[in-house]
Amino acid sequence: MRSWPKFETELKDLFIIIVVLGFCFSFRWSGPETLSSWLFNFLIATLLVAISVGFHELVHTLVAEKMSAKVKMQVWSTGILIAILSTILSNGLIVFAAPFTFGFPARRLSMCFVVCYFFM
Repeated sequence: MRSWPKFETELKDLFIIIVVLGFCFSFRWSGPETLSSWLFNFLIATLLVAISVGFHELVHTLVAEKMSAKVKMQVWSTGILIAILSTILSNGLIVFAAPFTFGFPARRLSMCFVVCYFFM
């Protein structure tokens, strides 16, 4: 059984994704325009993003394990750039919330596996 997540690279990637998406979702806020108000909104958005991305990663991992596959989450550098630029240029109205990818190594499946898995 795979440990969730792999500690070296995936935990670092998970942290980068959570911070970037937390920034993007907290960019536009209502209320007084003070640093403390923005930091509070950033912390709330980051907490919600951490829960959402963590659940998303967990489900990917569980489904991959059920299908006897391996999954690897990684940061998509272009997606990070698009997320930050779209948020800043639209003043927070548009958030590109897909700065990461999941990779499934290719594996040859026999027809028996496909039939048995999906129809039994």
